[in-house]
Order: sequence, then C-alpha cells, then structure tokens
Amino acid sequence: MAELVTDALRCQPSCAAPLAEIVHKKTSGNPFFVTQFLQTLADERVLSFDLGALRWNWDL
Repeated sequence: MAELVTDALRCQPSCAAPLAEIVHKKTSGNPFFVTQFLQTLADERVLSFDLGALRWNWDL
C-alpha cells in the first residue's frame, strides 16, 4: 500500500507512510478502492497539490 500511495503522490515512502496506513484501513488494500478513495480525498480538498512547492499535501 505504501508503494501505491508513494507512486500516486510522487513522494518519499517515509512521507507517504501515515497516509498509506489510513488508506489501507479504509480500503482493505483493494487497488480500485484506493484510487477512488484518493480521488475522494482530492475532491474534498483533504488531499491537494501545492503548485508553489510542487508536492501533494494532506490533512490526516
């Protein structure tokens, strides 16, 4: 799960680990649901891309 989140958000594994843990709990590791869950987080602006820093941010 950590690799999937790391790849999707193009960040370091250590940075993605806390989010990956939450994503795994919410989706039971199902790749389809992971994609949908990340999209939902982005739609709800819990997950957003910072153009100034060129990286993804999220609020756990």
